[in-house]
Amino acid sequence: MHRGPARAGPYRRRPPLKLAGRAETEAGSVLRVRLVPVILIALVTLAVLIGGWQAYLRLDFVNPLQTTLAKIPGVQSVRVRPGTPAEVDIRLGWVPDLQTTYWRIEDVLGEAGSGNERIVLADHPNARLMQVFEYLQPTLQEGLAKQNYREMIADVEHLAAASGVKARITMDEHNVYIQLRDGSYFFYHIVPLRAGGGGP
Repeated sequence: MHRGPARAGPYRRRPPLKLAGRAETEAGSVLRVRLVPVILIALVTLAVLIGGWQAYLRLDFVNPLQTTLAKIPGVQSVRVRPGTPAEVDIRLGWVPDLQTTYWRIEDVLGEAGSGNERIVLADHPNARLMQVFEYLQPTLQEGLAKQNYREMIADVEHLAAASGVKARITMDEHNVYIQLRDGSYFFYHIVPLRAGGGGP
């Protein structure tokens, strides 16, 4: 029997190979693997830089400043906290003249610091001193508002003495310095003067 030419069967499309998707997946995995050490190196570098900066601040700014401030008579402890501005926490014992001590602190900050540091004084008050200070507020505020400084100082010292507390009030062109003492307890308060005089 004669057989005719063979006839091709119906054409079937082969499903597309997913080589491209697999290649993309592998490329993404490689990219992620490469990114991990890069991120780790960046984090380590940042930590080293921050640590180095903190060490520089402590060695070049904080430690010398704390050492110099601690030499001022009456200063019991000093803590410098870097920032903008830096904050200087100073614990004072009893000092006979708060104004003079504060000037010395400002002089040190002007020479060894930036001069813009925020000074925070820690004292040693008791409840009685806090009550007397509140009692003196109207006299202080009125004297500052009216700029009757001599009368204000005399009245505050008289009222404090009548309450059994010793008071010392001094001032310069920038601040009013208030000291109250009751035995071994003492209270310090500094009131900034506005430009042209007067309190806050």
